[in-house]
Amino acid sequence: MDLTPEQWFVLNKLRLREGQAQVELGEGIFADRPNMTRIVAGLERRDLVDRRADPSDGRRALVYLTDEGRAAHDRVAAQALPARARIFDGIAQEQLETTFAVLQIIEDNVLNQKD
Repeated sequence: MDLTPEQWFVLNKLRLREGQAQVELGEGIFADRPNMTRIVAGLERRDLVDRRADPSDGRRALVYLTDEGRAAHDRVAAQALPARARIFDGIAQEQLETTFAVLQIIEDNVLNQKD
């Protein structure tokens, strides 16, 4: 599909919940506002997403998947699911949950570092 990891992350977040502001989409990928604007604009140029005015606040835009964006997401996800199953094969659910919890703590520590 020729998507960057960041573009895939945005498509996946929108597939889970459409109508998110760009700031929300950037959470979790360390994307600053200008970079998130570039990511969304690139997806928009490819007709994978569109931006619409927020009905409750006309100053901001919400991002939605287009039909092509949903189809692209689903094609990539169909290829990724078998690979994901192989990666996590033999790891108990409680081990995965512990791993994800530890990684979340590490991420929080990185984001909240005070120089």
